[in-house]
Amino acid sequence: MQIKRPVFLMLFIGTLAAVSFGTIPSPRAATPEDLNKDADQALRILTSTNPFAADLSKKARAVLIFPNIVKAGLIFGGAYGEGVMKQGSKVIGYYNSVTASWGFQAGA
Repeated sequence: MQIKRPVFLMLFIGTLAAVSFGTIPSPRAATPEDLNKDADQALRILTSTNPFAADLSKKARAVLIFPNIVKAGLIFGGAYGEGVMKQGSKVIGYYNSVTASWGFQAGA
């Protein structure tokens, strides 16, 4: 089945717009306090449900925690998330993750 050029172009532009709106962070990024709280909760849940993760986090020099990564895609996809690097209970840095992909995919 061959898709005609105008239909493909509209699909491409619509997908690109949807992915862009889903992956571009809001003008107001998470505050450090909110990010720290979410990261602590995510790490607490992970280590309480996974003994291997609990053991590994005790041995690690530092842990990079991304409590939430937003992903969306329809042919073209992307993801964005903000994270915290902790060394023990001390925050040593803030990071973000941005990815893009293409191929057979659909979802958010």
